[in-house]
Amino acid sequence: MASSLGGSISAPPKGRDMISIISTEVVLEICTYLPSRSLAKLSRTSRNLNPPANHVLYKRDAQREYPKGSKALKHAVTIGCTKPDRQEEAIAVYNRALSFGADVNGEIDDNNNRYMSAYGRALQRAMGRVISSIPTYVTALGVAVGHGDFTWTRKLLQGGASASKPSCSILGLLRFPGVPDTNPGCVFPGFQQPSQISMSADQWFPLYLAMLRASRELVALLVAHGAPAELVRPVDPVIDVNGHLCTLTVHHFCAANDTLGLSQNFIRRFSSTINTRTTMQELTPLRVALATENMPVFEALLEAKADVHRTSAVSYSTCLDYAIERSGLLTSMGKGPLCRRQIAKLLEAGAHVNTPNSLEDYTPLMQVMASAEWDLLYRDMKPIADLLLERGADVNFVNDRGETAVAILVKRIAEKGNEGSQSLEKFLEELVRKHNADLNLSNVNGRSILGYLLGRRHGHPLGSRPAARRGSTRLMKKVIGLGATVHDHEVRANFVDWVTDRQFRGIYDLAGQHKAQITQEESYEAFLMAMVKQDYHSLEFLLDYFDHPIRAPQLVWKALTEGVPKEMTDLLLRRLKFDANWTNAKHAAQGGFLHCVARLSKEGRFDLRRARILSEELVRRGASLLVEDPMCESAVDLFEKFWGGSQSQAAKRLLEFLQREKQRELDRARHKG
Repeated sequence: MASSLGGSISAPPKGRDMISIISTEVVLEICTYLPSRSLAKLSRTSRNLNPPANHVLYKRDAQREYPKGSKALKHAVTIGCTKPDRQEEAIAVYNRALSFGADVNGEIDDNNNRYMSAYGRALQRAMGRVISSIPTYVTALGVAVGHGDFTWTRKLLQGGASASKPSCSILGLLRFPGVPDTNPGCVFPGFQQPSQISMSADQWFPLYLAMLRASRELVALLVAHGAPAELVRPVDPVIDVNGHLCTLTVHHFCAANDTLGLSQNFIRRFSSTINTRTTMQELTPLRVALATENMPVFEALLEAKADVHRTSAVSYSTCLDYAIERSGLLTSMGKGPLCRRQIAKLLEAGAHVNTPNSLEDYTPLMQVMASAEWDLLYRDMKPIADLLLERGADVNFVNDRGETAVAILVKRIAEKGNEGSQSLEKFLEELVRKHNADLNLSNVNGRSILGYLLGRRHGHPLGSRPAARRGSTRLMKKVIGLGATVHDHEVRANFVDWVTDRQFRGIYDLAGQHKAQITQEESYEAFLMAMVKQDYHSLEFLLDYFDHPIRAPQLVWKALTEGVPKEMTDLLLRRLKFDANWTNAKHAAQGGFLHCVARLSKEGRFDLRRARILSEELVRRGASLLVEDPMCESAVDLFEKFWGGSQSQAAKRLLEFLQREKQRELDRARHKG
């Protein structure tokens, strides 16, 4: 720019350029009067004002009582862990923040922060916006360990950071590997997918991240500076049935995946926490090691006297119950020896063999019987049963439902029918003969073992299959041979069905039972069933079983009128004790038995020869030819009415017999008179 004096005048300097010639003390003083929003803008847009603006912002942040602590400190640690070329700047900011009073153990807001840890960023990318609304916070030490930076972790610990101070950030959404209720949500190798993340805002400790990162150096450093055994703590405390706090510990982590081989060191250092349960399923480290088949940790915990009797919250089962429960699966996978080794170790450690679980009320031996669903599996599980028996398992233990081990075994055999249960039957014999198992102790809903088999024969869908019926019969004979009996009330309850089964009758006789007291109604139903099925042998059995069945006249009437085979009718007439002059109240107009025979012969139901045989038997049993029906007709009158005009020899013989017997009856009546 030219002047009137012929010289040139330079343009006035810009405001930001003038700042460069102002002393730092003056700039800092000016910045203290600016609002934080303006300072934040200047720190981003002005190269010259960035240091003093940030200085004032950090000072305000450190001096102000933020509930989450110092963001400046977190900024320094994050830059130091992620930007190797900016270490000097990070250390300067770190020292400055501490000089301004920043709390090295302060909880720093970690929600939607551009300085989020690597784990947090990876998880946020995987989960999208699902976790963006969860309020989270993290300590500076948590940031350093989360990034796996040993130098900054050591620096923070030396500067007073506490290894026992938990954080609650996106990292808190990670879960423990290998345990059903604590699957990890990390996207890194060896863990499950993020979709399985539990959204609970649990607090996590720095040692948890060090173990997730499999960093032996970080683990040793944190433990040396007083890191606790717990890794994840629920925000809302969970107390187990014994009054102990449930939490995730280093023992659980090692039991699931001891990648560092630190289990024994942790057991020695944190021996008081080896029985701590997890928060959700209340699993002990021993249970986790059992589930993950981690035998080194499993055996180390047992040597450290881990409690083998603590139950889980899932099925309220002990470690022994769980080992037997999954033995079938392991056996089918070719891991039978491993399963037996686990069970043997638990028994050596003092696991109870006669305590039933809470879910099924089964003792360990009962569980073995319930698992023996086919012969191949049984043969693999037989050594487990032998182990339990050697340790004093009670074969005659009766649970609250009235079940015993042999009752469950018999049920398994019966379910198989005749399809390959020989090994199970052999084991049944061994339990009875060698271990003195009592087949008559079981009383499930009032039903004995033999009663169950007899009822199953008639009530189970397999009962109609010939193979199943043969297997059922063979099994019933076997248990009878081993001393099984059937209760009277079981006979009464099933008598109608059983009486028509020829094989049952033989089995009942084989059992040597005294005659059960069958009610009169039940006996009547049984007779009717035998006649409906036209089963002569069943009817004969009933006549032998009952000396004086009720409603005998009704039975004879039904036999005459409902088409029962003549052999069965004749058997009833010969064997039953009944009033031959009885009149059916429902059919009083038809008269007595002889009147009935006359009418049925007229209808063609009987030929005249059969009518004469029936009449002779009825007369022999005391039927009167003088008794009249409501129409004032005797049986002789009816026969004369129906067949008097017939020229057949059968009709003549029938009428001659009736007239002769009528005359004899009249003579006897006159003689008595």
